[in-house]
Amino acid sequence: MPKTIPFIRASSMMPMINWLRAQGRPVQQRLEAVDLAYYPLENPLTVLPLFNVAALFRDMGQIEGPDIGCRVITENSLLDLAGLGKVLLGASTPRESLTRAVAVMPYHCLSEHFQIFDEGDRLRFVEGWSVTLDAETLHITQQYVAALAARLAGLAERRQALLDRVEL
Repeated sequence: MPKTIPFIRASSMMPMINWLRAQGRPVQQRLEAVDLAYYPLENPLTVLPLFNVAALFRDMGQIEGPDIGCRVITENSLLDLAGLGKVLLGASTPRESLTRAVAVMPYHCLSEHFQIFDEGDRLRFVEGWSVTLDAETLHITQQYVAALAARLAGLAERRQALLDRVEL
């Protein structure tokens, strides 16, 4: 089986970067600590080494607290994801958005995988990795994806719970 180079687009960490800026945190210092400071982050399509981005997430958890993956997600986070966010927001239902996420994820990151399963009137959304991430990093990335999925689901105008269970 051929091996792939683990990469991820710069847009994947923009909600994290924007949160740092909004909180007055030292963005450049945090990027330097994980060897990402020299990448052109203003271009959301910039390809970044996945393990460096994962290190940023892990470091954020150690510095800001273990729930940082959830706290950084705001009403603008889907737009922060640039092209990926526009694809998701262009759908008419959360189900369609998540279906689109599964389809476009290989253009965003080859090592992260989404699956959706129809379960009657419910939908199960599963995120996984084809690379090994340490437990601390995995926990933060899973929170981050769950919070983004919750934000996406929250855009729907329904009067029932949109997420009835989250497992990490």
